[in-house]
This record gives sequence, C-alpha cells and structure tokens, in this order.
Amino acid sequence: MLLLCAAVITANVYGNENDDFQVAPNGVKYKAIVANPDGRQVMVNDIITITSALFINDSLVSENTAPMPMMVMEPQRAGDLFDAILLMREGETTAFAFDPKVYIGDNLPPFIKETDVINMTISLIKTQTETEFEADRLVAAEKLIAEEKTTLRQYMEENNINATETESGLFIAVVQEGTGQQAQPGDQVSVHYTGKLLNGKVFDSSVDRGTPIRFQVGVGQVIRGWDEGIVTMKVGEKAIFLIPSPLAYGERDLGDIPANSPLIFEVELVEIH
Repeated sequence: MLLLCAAVITANVYGNENDDFQVAPNGVKYKAIVANPDGRQVMVNDIITITSALFINDSLVSENTAPMPMMVMEPQRAGDLFDAILLMREGETTAFAFDPKVYIGDNLPPFIKETDVINMTISLIKTQTETEFEADRLVAAEKLIAEEKTTLRQYMEENNINATETESGLFIAVVQEGTGQQAQPGDQVSVHYTGKLLNGKVFDSSVDRGTPIRFQVGVGQVIRGWDEGIVTMKVGEKAIFLIPSPLAYGERDLGDIPANSPLIFEVELVEIH
C-alpha cells in the first residue's frame, strides 16, 4: 500500500506549507512519514531502490510507483537531493522540501521560479552495495533466462528451427555456412539483420534500409547476445539468434520492444574490416 500512495501522501504533506518540517544539520528540510531507525543507513556509492513523487509546490510533476534503482553519488551542493537521501535508512519514507537552486543549480528552467519549493517524497525500499546489487541482478537474470528458454524452445519447435544453446542461454541456428574469416573479439564488422519479437513483429531491419550496421565486437557496442553470437560466425554466414531478454535489452522498455522481451534476430556477417 505504501508504494502506491506516494502522491496522496505527498499532497497531504505539502498542503501545509511545510511548517512542521525539520531541518537537518546539512540544511535538508525533511519530514519523516515512515521511520525505520534500525534500517540500513544509505552510503555514497550504494545502489538504492526507491519509489518517489516530485512536486513543484503542491503540483505533481512526476511519480514513479515502480521500484527504480539508482546510485547514490557524492552531493554536489549542501542540502541537495543526494544530501537528502544520505539521511535515510532502508524501509523509510521521507518527504523533503528543496530550494530550487539547491535541487537544480543556478540555471533554473523557465517553468520554475526561485520562490518555488521543490517537494519530493521518497520511499526507500532497499539499500545495497554495488557488489550486492550486481549479485542480485545476476541471480534474477539467471532465473529469467531459465524461464525464457522454455518459451524460446517452444518458438523453435513451432517454427522448425534447430539451434545450438550456448552456456549463457543464447540459441544460435546456422542458416547458411560462411566461407570467410571468423569474427574475433575486437574486430570491426558489418552485419545485416532483421529483429523480431516472438509474435513475429519486426521492430528493426538493416535489410530494409539497405545498409548493414558496423560495430566493434566484444566491447558492448551491441547487446550481449550479439557480442556472443557474432564471434561464432564466418564472413558470409547467416544465422538466427534467439536471445533471452537479459542478454538483450533486459528491463528497458524501448517502445516497439517491451521490457523483458526475448528477441529473434536474423543476422548475416557481411564483412570484417
């Protein structure tokens, strides 16, 4: 319930002109909505997972009800957002009131006046070190890959695709053997591709544009499934990559590609430069 009510809580808090807020030693103006004195204290470089609601005065500007991870940075200005977050403990919900020039800096956008108050309510769900966050991310990714492999195997069966599974969970089906040089990490390559969702919808195609994409293999310029798959190919080879979402775009929603979407790519290694 708490995570879904940030805007309601915030409206009630900020409807009273902040007259019962406290001021921390670092100058942050705050009000504890849910306190958790035994919770884990936030530290610089932690990864925190939060929900939040942002107001200018008492007008809602944005609201994030889906838990969102963010890294805690060193404060840039005394009393800024990170200075505020560093006051919090895991499990707490706190309302903050900021001077616009402290929150944003000297260059305010036209719609914010110096006399406005930027109000924000933050619910701190989890606090982790980078190592802990990465470990949790890997566990979640492995679980999702295992679930999506079942879906991809069903897709292959329905579409008569015979593919080889890699250790990471990527499936590669060779459609046409290549006769040229094999790609290696670090190579500059040109690749033609058509990308599809499992329902057959094409979301992108270099073939339609008539120009292959050029990139360096193995340095993160493309999704992980591509970096892994391209180095198995020789020039002239055509293949189908069936990629679980953690090896593709993961939780990112890219419009035509919904979050957590396994993807199908028909690829051709055109050239190694």
